[in-house]
Amino acid sequence: MSEGYRLKPFDGNSNFAIWKIKMRAMLVKEKCWAAITENWPASTSNLRKEEIQEISHSETLIRLIDDVVHQVVTFTDPKTLWEGLESIFESKTLPNRVSLLSKLFTFKMDA
Repeated sequence: MSEGYRLKPFDGNSNFAIWKIKMRAMLVKEKCWAAITENWPASTSNLRKEEIQEISHSETLIRLIDDVVHQVVTFTDPKTLWEGLESIFESKTLPNRVSLLSKLFTFKMDA
């Protein structure tokens, strides 16, 4: 990917929605977003599809901290990796809500 902009790796605690928007923009810029949507142009060869999938998968993994990578290591293609990240960090399950409440109640302002 181009070196013009560095996306801070997602740490599981920061805003996933913002990270996802920026990550999508980076993949679109590098013409790798089709690996996530699986909406390939008709002229794309199988070899090129595999190459784009590898790039998309590896670029997404590179922009995750080790603890998050550990949670998604079983997702071996970019589409399932993306969906896995969404299910883990966007779901409104009880554990996620408890985690958010915990962060809220332990928040301290610097003096």
